[in-house]
Amino acid sequence: MLKNKIIILISCFILLLTVSLLVYLNYGDTLTHDKTKDKAGMLVKKFIPKYVLSGNESKYSIKINLDANGKFSIDTTTRIKNTSSDSWDKLIFYFIPNMFTKNNSPQLRHPATIHLNQILVNGKTNDYHLAKDTLSIPLNAKLKP
Repeated sequence: MLKNKIIILISCFILLLTVSLLVYLNYGDTLTHDKTKDKAGMLVKKFIPKYVLSGNESKYSIKINLDANGKFSIDTTTRIKNTSSDSWDKLIFYFIPNMFTKNNSPQLRHPATIHLNQILVNGKTNDYHLAKDTLSIPLNAKLKP
């Protein structure tokens, strides 16, 4: 029982950390590529990171329910304000809990199970794509600044 509670607490902690929104702005590549050659004459790329403003203000409402069997459900509402200079055609979230599923981490003895009931955008059901740790939500209309 204690082991289940610890796993649940860790899962909740991971989920709360991962609800942080990463909105990909249409900046293209955020790294500067400098092509040089090493001593052996091999082409090497040097990466110099550029600072990118977040471009959004987000507010989260998270409701977590734990049932008698140790399973929990989460209902999350995110309000996003585009503060960048670009219009967005999608929203991108880091969804780290998906990395602990059997599909993404087959070596785990007790993998997580993720089930997304629905994604709503402005109260309407919306498509989404979940791959590894990235949840991508295409927008029907661009979100302007």
